[in-house]
Amino acid sequence: MEIAKTDKYSIEVNKAKNRIYLKIVGFWERKEEVPNYLSDWQRAIKEVTKGFTILSDLKEMITPMPEVAELHQNTQVLLVKAGLRKTAELVPSKPIEQSTLKRYAKTSGMRKENFEDRIVAEVWLDT
Repeated sequence: MEIAKTDKYSIEVNKAKNRIYLKIVGFWERKEEVPNYLSDWQRAIKEVTKGFTILSDLKEMITPMPEVAELHQNTQVLLVKAGLRKTAELVPSKPIEQSTLKRYAKTSGMRKENFEDRIVAEVWLDT
């Protein structure tokens, strides 16, 4: 089920797997570039149940500006409170992006692991 599809991100839900799929693309300079991001996540949360998982494809993400980083962290806090069990992240190869993503998760308390292979990530989420 498609929740949102923009030039900056997409969010889909697979109810059978109780899983949300996120893809982030490019550089987000300002929160105004993604005005519906948080509300799209709120819509996605309504389609899953407590204990849901997330597969995030962040391979095309470029580390955002600090105000956008705050948006990501606030979203993660919302997801953890809604019952997120764990997140698999397909990460960019650049160390700075990996470090940034690790910091977001530490701040929000989100349990996550990094993966290069989507199939391996799906298997980890299924366990």
